[in-house]
Amino acid sequence: MTSLLDRHRERFLANPDDGQAFTALEEELHLAAQWDALIEVYQCRIHSAALADAPSERAQLQLRMGQVQQDRCNDLDGALECYREALLSDSKCRPAMLRMRKVHTARGQWEIALQIAEVEVALPQPPPDRARVLSEMGTIWLDHLQDR
Repeated sequence: MTSLLDRHRERFLANPDDGQAFTALEEELHLAAQWDALIEVYQCRIHSAALADAPSERAQLQLRMGQVQQDRCNDLDGALECYREALLSDSKCRPAMLRMRKVHTARGQWEIALQIAEVEVALPQPPPDRARVLSEMGTIWLDHLQDR
């Protein structure tokens, strides 16, 4: 007997452009905690013809793939690569910038974190969000770079 996961996988692999099949398979893989398989599905969907002219949607998938790499696989380098790809697809993808900045901050790469924050703060955003980024920049300067 074929499992629901297998049926979703079969349907998606037959047509990676099928958004419903992708969504169903993504959900099943997430529930089953099959992170490597989920990453493969993200890669397949990102390179599908359906997303060739959809940079914002591609960026969102690259962001989600990075989140899986970071939060579930503890692969920070892989996550950073996904966030970079998201920004290449959509240069205004603030969630990818935030995630990148947080990884570099956790690694103590203060200058890189500040460079990302400078780009992030220049993007259109609600005043409270801009204030939060500026505050975090100030904290980095005061706590880690004021003597340089």
